[in-house]
Formats: sequence, structure tokens, C-alpha cells
Amino acid sequence: MNEMAYDTSNLIDFTLVKLEKMRAEAFNIAWFEMVDQLDLAISLYKEGKTTIKWVDGEPLLTLRSTINEDQQEQTDQDCQRGVDED
Repeated sequence: MNEMAYDTSNLIDFTLVKLEKMRAEAFNIAWFEMVDQLDLAISLYKEGKTTIKWVDGEPLLTLRSTINEDQQEQTDQDCQRGVDED
């Protein structure tokens, strides 16, 4: 079977697009605490320090804390976007 090289320069990262859209929406309603949180999430995501999975339309961030000797990711903290409920 022939292996084909794929050009990934035109791929769209929909996770990043959605996070940036959420940030813009939070900014438009002056929810600056959320803007700060999303700025951090975007920065960590771009640096490869977090993975994001979507749960019910909300991002669930898993911070990558260490890499063990077998090069397997170990995590120590999960963060979910949202407002504290009383």
C-alpha cells in the first residue's frame, strides 16, 4: 500500500475556533473573569499543555502535569468551565 503525505497546513482546529468564539462572547457581555479563564485555556492548549474534550457543549480541560519514564502522560488536575452553582 502506498503511503501518502498529507498537507496539514490548511486544517482547521475547531477546538481553538470554539474557545476563541466563547472568549469573544464573554468579552462582549463584560464577563472578564471568564475571558481570563479562556485566555489561559487557549494559551495552554496552543502550548500543548492541556487536552480538551467537550462535554454537553462545554470544554473539559485536562492539564498535562508530567511525563513518566515510559513517555506516558500523567495528569493531576481536571478543570471544567462553568459557573459555581449555589
